[in-house]
Amino acid sequence: MQTARRATARFWATPIFGVVIGLVYLVGFWVGGKPAVGVGGLALMVACSAVLAVAGRRSETVRGLLDQRDERIAGIDLQATAFTALAMMLRSWSASSSRSATAAAARPTTGSAPSAAWRTSPR
Repeated sequence: MQTARRATARFWATPIFGVVIGLVYLVGFWVGGKPAVGVGGLALMVACSAVLAVAGRRSETVRGLLDQRDERIAGIDLQATAFTALAMMLRSWSASSSRSATAAAARPTTGSAPSAAWRTSPR
C-alpha cells in the first residue's frame, strides 16, 4: 500500500508542478499588467499537464518518464541529460569565444575612442 501511494504521488508530481508553474505565470503577468497573457500561460500549462496525465495512463513511455521507476527509462534519461549538458556547455563556450573574438576585432589597437579623446582634449 505504501509503495502504491508513492508511485501515485510520483506520477502526479510533474502534472501538479506544471499547474503550479502556470499559476506563477498568471501571478507574474498579472503583476506586470498583462493578465490576459497570464491566463494564456496558465491555460497552456494546465493543458500540457492534462495531456501528460492522460498520456501517462495510456503510454508506457510517458508513464516511465513521469515516475522513473524503470531502470531502462532512468538510463535513457541519464544519457539524454548528459548529452544536453554537453551541448549547452559547448554552445556557451562557442558563444563566449565568438563574443570575445568579435570584441577584439572591433577594438582599435591604439586605444578605445573615449580614452584617445580624453588624452587629446585641451584643459
